[in-house]
Amino acid sequence: KITTTTTTTTNSRSHPRPLLASSTPPKKMAESELDGITQRSVTVNGIKMHVAEKGEGPVVLFIHGFPELWYSWRHQIVALAEQGYRAVAPDMRGYGGTDAPKEA
Repeated sequence: KITTTTTTTTNSRSHPRPLLASSTPPKKMAESELDGITQRSVTVNGIKMHVAEKGEGPVVLFIHGFPELWYSWRHQIVALAEQGYRAVAPDMRGYGGTDAPKEA
């Protein structure tokens, strides 16, 4: 389980705003929030992996770091797909919807 903490600051009009965009998707996401990003599961070497992708053309592979998920790349996925690329962002082993094998 990944836990994130959002820190807020106040602008000149005293409206709270997040300092960093969330890298964790909300529990319920409207289809419109995904901007056409499709999600699926693929099995690779016996490990079920969650993959988010959009577009057609040469592949651009997004690999997240610790403690991120595919969701941290959502804006870049959309932008590159609009430029003619196939943007692919898996959740790495043990993150998000990807299995966490004990033997790894």
